Amino acid sequence: YDTYGYNLVCQVYGHKRWWLFPPTDYPFLYPTRLPYEESSVYSQVYIPDPDLTAYPAFANAHCHSVTLQPGDVLYVPKHWWHFVQSLDLTVSVNQWVDVASDITDRLQ
Repeated sequence: YDTYGYNLVCQVYGHKRWWLFPPTDYPFLYPTRLPYEESSVYSQVYIPDPDLTAYPAFANAHCHSVTLQPGDVLYVPKHWWHFVQSLDLTVSVNQWVDVASDITDRLQ
């Protein structure tokens, strides 16, 4: 997930599949960090084909999925988890947008 702002994604070419999860699904996504890379949080679950034996709580997650086609724009809200998979050769353009509350969050 991403800590600050929201993201606008424009699909220019090809098709890209997005899986989105609300921030409240945090405990179901088995979050982890990579060693020496403390700025991002990742899910241990392989979202396209989850192993529910290894990660049983993932069954409680509220997944929203969409396949972007050329010309589509996707709004990714602040703090939402996402997994993205290119289905063919793709070109996407995105813009992160800071929101006013981010300043207070960063100062804490």
